[in-house]
Amino acid sequence: MLSLLVIYRFTKEAIVGSNSISAIEIQHLKAPILNNDLQQFKKPKHIFIDRDPNNWDSIDWESIGLSKNQVQALLNYKDAIGGFRTKKDLYKCYVLNEFHKNKLDEIVLFKSVNKKNKNQKNYFFEIHKSASPNYTLNGQYDTLYYLKDSIITYYLSYNLSNINQFKQSSIYNEQKIKKIALSKNQMKFIVKQKGNKNFKKPLVKIKMNVADTTTWMTISGIGPKRARTIVNYRNQLGGFVNKSQLLEVFGISQELFDKINPLLEIDSNNIAKININNDSKDTIKKHPYFNWNLANAVVNYRDQHGVYKSLSKIKEIHLVNDDLYRKIAPYISIN
Repeated sequence: MLSLLVIYRFTKEAIVGSNSISAIEIQHLKAPILNNDLQQFKKPKHIFIDRDPNNWDSIDWESIGLSKNQVQALLNYKDAIGGFRTKKDLYKCYVLNEFHKNKLDEIVLFKSVNKKNKNQKNYFFEIHKSASPNYTLNGQYDTLYYLKDSIITYYLSYNLSNINQFKQSSIYNEQKIKKIALSKNQMKFIVKQKGNKNFKKPLVKIKMNVADTTTWMTISGIGPKRARTIVNYRNQLGGFVNKSQLLEVFGISQELFDKINPLLEIDSNNIAKININNDSKDTIKKHPYFNWNLANAVVNYRDQHGVYKSLSKIKEIHLVNDDLYRKIAPYISIN
């Protein structure tokens, strides 16, 4: 028992002696190591190397509580307006709520506007002119720019995506697309609000003989598989000569056709044709309207009677009635 008292006295004095830690500090040592109040276990505060938000990267923006999608939307907005010049410019972005704005108030400090950047030129191309606003264009493009004088001139940023989209629109009239240098700061713009559930995308006309699969897929009811089927069938035909031929495509019902018919445009001036005076039966039978028997009959008639002097001569083949002739006539030639 005496031995235990000696050990206890020695241990206590060793801990609380004048040259060691205090009793209060001993109590701190007893506290849980995961105590959130301990400064050393707090998440490090983000340090902004540059307080000008025009120079921030995604990590800077995420540090104020924005998600990756919100950051991307904000960066797109910044590009659209040519950069932030004031907090007012910045706070117009719809992804920023009051919490974000309060945090930004403590951080943001704009540098003086560099004259060179202020007058920096960007490249655009003109798509439309009108005396009054054309509201059908507002939601068609991600960012639509315009200059207003006696008339309103609409522009798109000069890039391949915008050019291809414009060429498929109903306002494109085969005009030459010219690259124009303009300052974004001199222009007004409209940003498409993708999150607006009530927004209805303007109808875009589909040019049946030039539309690719991506363009066909802009129509409700036509997915990737149907779009590929349409394009493949059009290529086999050599082009569509009337809209109703779309009903010959597998998967296109009368109901779907009636729905999309107003969107369709057709130009049958450049139809690929079969030369019934020169093409072989193997070439002819590849066309959807010619089976093996008909292709064989076309070549046999030519071998027996000589070249076809007119398209209507093909009607002398017993397999070709008036209905079939009207169907195949746009796809055959004698020259």
